[in-house]
Amino acid sequence: MRVELDRRTFLRLTATAGAAAVMLGFSHAIDASEQAVAGKLAPDAMLEIGSDDSITIWIPRQEMGQGVRTSLAMIVAEELDADWSRVRVIQAPFDAKYGAQRTGGSLSVRELWDPLRKTGATARWMLIQAAATAWSVPIEQIATAPSLVRHPLTARSASYGSLVVRASTLPVPGDVTLESRTSWRIIGRKIPRVDGPDIVTGRATYGCDVKPDGMLFATFVRCPVIGGKVRSFDAERARQIAGVHSVVAIDGTSHGPMMQWANGVAIVADSTWAALRGREALAIEWVEGANARWTQSEIVAAISKLGERQGTPGRTSGDVDAALSAGRRRSITSDYIAPYLSHSPLETMNCLAEVTDDRCSVRAPVQFPNLAHAIAQRITGLPADRVTVEISLLGGGFGRRIYADYVGEAVLIAKAVSRPVQLLWTREDDTQHGFYRPLSHHRMSAAIDEENGDVVAWRHRISGPSRDAVRGPEVETPERSEIYGANQLAYAIPNVRVEFNHYYVPIPCGPWRSVAYSQSGFVIECFVDELAHLAATDPVEFRLRLLADAKPFTDGDTLVEPARMRRVLQFTAAKAAWGKRQSRKGSGRGVAVTIDHGSSVAHVADVTVDREGEVRVERIVSGIDCGLAVNPDAIMAQVEGSIAMALSTLKSEITIDRGRIAQSSYADYDVIRMSEMPRVDVHILPSSDPPGGVGEPPLPGVAPAVLNAVFAATGRRVRRLPIGNALEGWSRA
Repeated sequence: MRVELDRRTFLRLTATAGAAAVMLGFSHAIDASEQAVAGKLAPDAMLEIGSDDSITIWIPRQEMGQGVRTSLAMIVAEELDADWSRVRVIQAPFDAKYGAQRTGGSLSVRELWDPLRKTGATARWMLIQAAATAWSVPIEQIATAPSLVRHPLTARSASYGSLVVRASTLPVPGDVTLESRTSWRIIGRKIPRVDGPDIVTGRATYGCDVKPDGMLFATFVRCPVIGGKVRSFDAERARQIAGVHSVVAIDGTSHGPMMQWANGVAIVADSTWAALRGREALAIEWVEGANARWTQSEIVAAISKLGERQGTPGRTSGDVDAALSAGRRRSITSDYIAPYLSHSPLETMNCLAEVTDDRCSVRAPVQFPNLAHAIAQRITGLPADRVTVEISLLGGGFGRRIYADYVGEAVLIAKAVSRPVQLLWTREDDTQHGFYRPLSHHRMSAAIDEENGDVVAWRHRISGPSRDAVRGPEVETPERSEIYGANQLAYAIPNVRVEFNHYYVPIPCGPWRSVAYSQSGFVIECFVDELAHLAATDPVEFRLRLLADAKPFTDGDTLVEPARMRRVLQFTAAKAAWGKRQSRKGSGRGVAVTIDHGSSVAHVADVTVDREGEVRVERIVSGIDCGLAVNPDAIMAQVEGSIAMALSTLKSEITIDRGRIAQSSYADYDVIRMSEMPRVDVHILPSSDPPGGVGEPPLPGVAPAVLNAVFAATGRRVRRLPIGNALEGWSRA
């Protein structure tokens, strides 16, 4: 493959790379004379080759458990033809020269696949050119081996390091040849994570591990009612606690939508323990405000009522109302509810901040460092170049660390005490002051033609608060983030209507792993199973039939490819030996297939249900078509992790009680335990398509596969999560 770029176009693209592309940055390369003196080749911001044969790759995406540092480095190393053992991977700090540094939307490999290949190929070409010049041979006679340039005709070779000085003086190439896939030796292999040993031995540095000299520890107390404010507090009583340095009232509500709930009291101390004890001594009285009226039952009743009326259309084809009411049709309507969910990463929110008269430095686990930088700059009023953001390892993110409210809080506290401050949220803070996946009600209606069994009508009416509720009640409808997945229904149905009814609730909501796909996947695949049962057709065969004649289409920037869904469903059903397992009372098998962020995933779940209605997931067989698999080891880990998080949604929910989050920790926001994890078999569908997303696509189909298996085992449909006591007494039915 050859990439044709003239010099002017190359420099323009590298200098102006925006949100969807890495900055290749030859305009950011070190001056040739400086490179020669330094003994290194640094053709762009992401790559440096030293005269000692070292290879350093800066990764402009954040590592939060997905293995992105390894996968992205593999792409560069492959095209560079690098000796992998010499590669060193470093987290890039927030800097415009690295282009967009956001980590979310399962975009890292998808966005950087082409740019990083070009980065490695460009450096390799410059080294080849340097050797050809030094040896006075045609460049066509030069080849490479891992970190070596070779001239086979004369058996000469030179290490990359020995060529960097000469290579650094060469002009930027305008024509770069990418390696043929047949010659790849790194991409497609199971490469262990570069930071794995440090993580498992405790040497890795997360946000809360950073402790510079002179640092103080802080905790921040917010009103338990969302949006409430401080009436009074006993600062003197808190200061009497040994180790407490300062007690500071903090109001960050004027610093943008993400900070609108940052009103409370900070306790700054010599240790976290002292800060927590000071917190207990504050005796705060709150002005709870109007939000104290909100309760879970009221919200659920309101959005369920909305499901009875037509919403704003998001997708329309054909005449759904006529198709639903026509003769010789079997129609069905079912209501589903998906709850508020917390991200609850193992590492709670934290940030180290230092503010002086002329600078602000932040070190934190953030997914979008640009938002952290913007909040810090807004609070301090400093010029952009006087605010720095360093990015630590993230102990889980799942979308929560996109919003940098905790960074703003830390900056406000550091500014108030004029010392470096590490703010650490407690587990209770993290559970009760997050940005939650929104609650949603789904009224599903469909009709099947009695003569041929075809699904002829489909209506999906979604009601609830917006994921973007941080913007306030003026959110427009339909919200695209709420109809994702629903709008991308891939099945061949002639009459389709997707609607959204917006209901404003002042509960902070935000991106949650796989966003609305996690809701629509659950609802759609459970409802399709209902239709298969109505049609008396095997669930796999029913889906394959619906996908057989479906045409690809584009929804916004998302390409929906039913043929890929069909292939991965057939692939996974075969791996699970679908149809060959004999079911017995209390055991069942279910299936689901979904698309999400450029990939297709199918799951087959085997469950047992005991007499008390407790569900035990015994095994999940998963197949994923994520296009070309850069690192199969990382892909398998992401599928396994998604399954664990998805299984937690069967038992977890956030509920509202008098404007408060009722849950406080893992004790009452239940997540899956190791003893509950089923056997998981992951299979990657071979593909030569460009890479798709991996971090989020496996999650949406897990819950419906399990719930469809529950129906097979018990004859009961679970249409509301968490499962709770929905299956009590099933064996007596």
